[in-house]
Amino acid sequence: MKIKSIKLHNFMRYKGDNKLIFSTDEEKNVTVVLGDNTFGKTTLAQAFRWALYERLNDTSYTKIRDVVLLNNEVAAEMSVSQVREVFVEIVIENDAEEVEFVRKAFFNRKNGNHDDISVKQIGQTQLTMKIKKDGIWSDAINNFGGNIDSKKYKAGCVQEKIENMLPENLSNYFFFDGERWNNLKSRTSDIKSSVDTILGVSGLVEIMNHLKDNRTSVTKKLREKLKGIGGEYERLQREIQNLEESIAEYEKNIIDTQSAIETTERTYESTQKTLNDNRKVEEDQKELRYLETDIERYEKFKADYYADIVKELSNSAKFFASTFLTEFEKLLNKVDLEGKDIPGVTVDTLEYLLESGECLCGTKLTEGSEAYETMIKLKKQVPPEMLGGAAGNLKAILENWLNETHELRETVLKKANDFDVAQETIDEKVREKERLEKKVDRKTNLGPVRLQNKQAKERLSSLRRQKATYELRLEDAKKNKTKKEAQIDTVAIHDKQNAQVYRCLAYADAMYAKAAQLANQRKNTTITDLNEIIGENFQRMFNDHEKYAKLGNDYKIHVFYHQVGNMTNYEEENLSNGETIAINFVFIVSILELARRYRNLEKSDEEYGMENAILGLPLVLDGPFSALSNENTTLVANRLPQFAEQVIVFMLDKDWEASGLEKYTLPEFCYRVNKEPSSNSSSLEQNL
Repeated sequence: MKIKSIKLHNFMRYKGDNKLIFSTDEEKNVTVVLGDNTFGKTTLAQAFRWALYERLNDTSYTKIRDVVLLNNEVAAEMSVSQVREVFVEIVIENDAEEVEFVRKAFFNRKNGNHDDISVKQIGQTQLTMKIKKDGIWSDAINNFGGNIDSKKYKAGCVQEKIENMLPENLSNYFFFDGERWNNLKSRTSDIKSSVDTILGVSGLVEIMNHLKDNRTSVTKKLREKLKGIGGEYERLQREIQNLEESIAEYEKNIIDTQSAIETTERTYESTQKTLNDNRKVEEDQKELRYLETDIERYEKFKADYYADIVKELSNSAKFFASTFLTEFEKLLNKVDLEGKDIPGVTVDTLEYLLESGECLCGTKLTEGSEAYETMIKLKKQVPPEMLGGAAGNLKAILENWLNETHELRETVLKKANDFDVAQETIDEKVREKERLEKKVDRKTNLGPVRLQNKQAKERLSSLRRQKATYELRLEDAKKNKTKKEAQIDTVAIHDKQNAQVYRCLAYADAMYAKAAQLANQRKNTTITDLNEIIGENFQRMFNDHEKYAKLGNDYKIHVFYHQVGNMTNYEEENLSNGETIAINFVFIVSILELARRYRNLEKSDEEYGMENAILGLPLVLDGPFSALSNENTTLVANRLPQFAEQVIVFMLDKDWEASGLEKYTLPEFCYRVNKEPSSNSSSLEQNL
């Protein structure tokens, strides 16, 4: 996807028509606009956002509420009765299709005072598009509806087209302001969602939701068409409905809890940064971090010792049984077993003889006879089996188990002792940490901040446990629902209509399974693949072998020292403004590079993913290098054209040579913003 051109008419600093045509060359894909500060470079970036999303950003000079879209000189020339229009036209090329978007607004003077040139907008902003196919432009299609093909182009269709091509939630990635981007306070889920969209995961997830995971899914609607009779069928239907309600509730709870987690994470991070940034207590803070690291380390030791003890005791049945050996021997010694057993004769033998009515010797065993009574008496004395032999066998078994487990007691005692030592060490270090925290708080009055930080940390732990509980309940509810559906299939009517429904369900299940396989494959590899590329780009852009960069589970890049003193993998939390902007570039470039890698895999392997699922995005940059050194400007700038589909950059003259972008830029696509000293308006011309 590439932007072919943008045209501004009376938009802010630009009076009349001003047009930029951008390079769409595969190799030299960079367009540069040079100009001094306050000349109107940022206005061009604002024009993109307004045309596509009807949104503007705060700038270093004006707030959104103070922005006037109509050019000041045009406003000054207007009479009270006149109306002037502002519009921005953007043409985008996407595969074989070209689309022209035009957003337009109309203004008139607020009053007749010649000294007051303030204006007001008349009515709503208008948005239209034209689509070029086979070299022919369509008629204008209105976002408000009322189009010729009203079924195809309904109200909101133009904005929907923009959203499909350049999703607004990704706009901070392809309309990139490195300094402002760092201050967006984006939630982890928002960043992850954006990355998933760029890398094609979101489309797969939407397919899964449509087929099965949403409450209004295809699968649910198909199952509602199944027919069945009887109380069992109706009972299962009710249970499935209850489970669906529980699933919806758990999913909502998970989303709400995740939102609370991310809000609390921001509180924790901001308070932690305040604590870390206080230079007056730097050494005490460092000692605190050492103590915290030691406490975490000993907590891990303690957990490991406990796990070892549990593991040993989980296999200790023989040990505990063998401990009864001494008591068992004492008990046997108290019982006279001699002469009680008749070898080979058991209770079952005597029962058999009594039932048959005849002894082995031939004596008749009639009830009431002496022989019969003798047999009854004998039956009471003979055990169910030969007790002496059984007792001997049990004793031998217990002795064997005792020998097998003689080391268990020593092992458990040693682990328990190690556990106690670890706990004592933790207690000692916690006391030292609390003492040091009080000392630091007295020096800097950081007590309230530290309390807020501690509360946020505790709340985070609680919220994460709560989320894990909801996730387990959700998983159980889904499993139960699947079981109930399998049960309902056994009692459904076996007729032609149900057969058709089951055939459709089979198709839906197969499509869902494929989408899930591809989505999981992509999700499972994204962090790993991104970190590999981030590591390489960080080294290329920074040439810093003391540090490395890594994407965390919060989907933000963290910078670490390989080693600081005795500590390894120590996180650097005090990055300069220039370093922060360069790190943001590392993130964006790495995402684009991974997207290109995935797209190439898609082309070579049809099974890899969905065609066109991965976005190929242009990159529009506003003053990206102003806070970077010349060396970092060169390193960063040279990566951009390699992985972005297209690069459009508004920059200062001082950064042009250092950027090295000339080799990626055709001469006709290098422009300059001009502004006469006596004029309030700017203009665009080629920088020949």
